Amino acid sequence: MTALFSRLKPSQIKISVKLPMLVVLLALIAATTTAAVSYLTMQASTYKRGTEVLSRDAHAAEQGLELWLKSLDSDLVFISDSPAVSAAIQGISGTWEALGTDAGSHLQKAYVDNNPYPAGERHKLNAADNGTDYDRKHAEFHPHFLRIAEIKGLSDLLLFDAEGNLIYSVRKRPDFATNVVSGEWSSSHLAGAFNSAIAAGAGSETVFVDYAPFAPSNDAPVSFIARPVVGPSGDVIGVIAFELAGAPINAVLKGLGRAHDGERIYAVGPDLKMRGDLDATEPGDGLHGEPDNPAVKAALRGDTGITEFRRSDGTLVVAAYEALTFHGTNWAIVSEENINTAAQ
Repeated sequence: MTALFSRLKPSQIKISVKLPMLVVLLALIAATTTAAVSYLTMQASTYKRGTEVLSRDAHAAEQGLELWLKSLDSDLVFISDSPAVSAAIQGISGTWEALGTDAGSHLQKAYVDNNPYPAGERHKLNAADNGTDYDRKHAEFHPHFLRIAEIKGLSDLLLFDAEGNLIYSVRKRPDFATNVVSGEWSSSHLAGAFNSAIAAGAGSETVFVDYAPFAPSNDAPVSFIARPVVGPSGDVIGVIAFELAGAPINAVLKGLGRAHDGERIYAVGPDLKMRGDLDATEPGDGLHGEPDNPAVKAALRGDTGITEFRRSDGTLVVAAYEALTFHGTNWAIVSEENINTAAQ
């Protein structure tokens, strides 16, 4: 029967048969079209929800990192304006001068070379017990500054006199008791932070110098925020600086979490290197990789939005991005995932 029917020409099929066939065909086409439209609509709706989640998470990461940075900024403003910090710089710099032209090497020997604690624990030495006025001042102020560094999660807290001598540091690393204007670390970004703070003068905003490897900190990536310190007469008598490690950035990102395991959230600096990565394998991971993609580039221009691109491994992803700006430096905050996951 089927074979016979298939051999019939359309002109040979009676109208009474054609009409029911046409109705069935049209019904099938309509059903198929409806199903396809419904599927595409559902997929588009799911994709939209997926991108909304990515946007939410990128914004949360931007807000979390901004809150962390602004909190440190507020702390630095409060501390730098404190009479105690002014008194500390005046007192310590006076005892530095009393040690003569060889003050730096004398202090490095007492607090670094002859420190009974190993590198990484030198902050535990409150006094060298060498009978100097500097040692007495150090014993007076060190517990206060050590407490600040520990509470705020700082890699180090540094005090300079107006000439660039690093007259005090919590951690007593190799940069302690050196001059950042003329000494070994004069080309470092720590020197850049000091010089910018001094040049800005009293009443200026905080100076931020972005993350870069720092030799005295075992080449770990660190950044600095710094402010000038003003004496009783209104003159700038020195600079206070916070050294920031990369670990707190990852801690902030991990604390925010993510919608699911397939999502990747990270922060990138103007050098196209990571500042933080939710998938970092080590707490201090930083400045690794070069995520040169459209989302990062757009965010570094100050834009916010959604885009799609292929990772270096060929995976097509959808990404939400935002810009984080802190004292003139832009970071890109990106949340991305496989585009197929976003549409599920």
